[in-house]
Amino acid sequence: MPRHGEQRRPGRWPSWVYRSGSEPDPRFTLANERTFLAWIRTALGLVAAAAPMVIGVAVAARVRYRAGHHVLHTGRSLPDGRLAAACVLLTTLVAITAAIYLAAG
Repeated sequence: MPRHGEQRRPGRWPSWVYRSGSEPDPRFTLANERTFLAWIRTALGLVAAAAPMVIGVAVAARVRYRAGHHVLHTGRSLPDGRLAAACVLLTTLVAITAAIYLAAG
C-alpha cells in the first residue's frame, strides 16, 4: 500500500526496496549487479577449488578407516596419525592461500 502522495510502482519486487525514494541512474544499478555477479563468481571459484580437496580428504578417510579396521581384526596396534596431520596441514595451507588471494584482490 503506497503512502500518501506516493505512486505505486507496479511489478517491482521486493516492495520494501521500492517503497520510497526515486529511481537511481541505471549505471549504478548495473554496477551493483556486476559487483553481485563478481561475488558469485568468486564463491563458485572457491567451491571449485575446494572440491578436489574434499575428495582427497574423503579418500584419505577411507584409507584410514580400512587400515584401522584391518588392525582391529588382526590384533595389531593402530596406525600413527601422519595421514590426519597431512590433511590438516593441506587444509591450512589452502585456507591461508585463499585468504592471501582474497586480500590481494
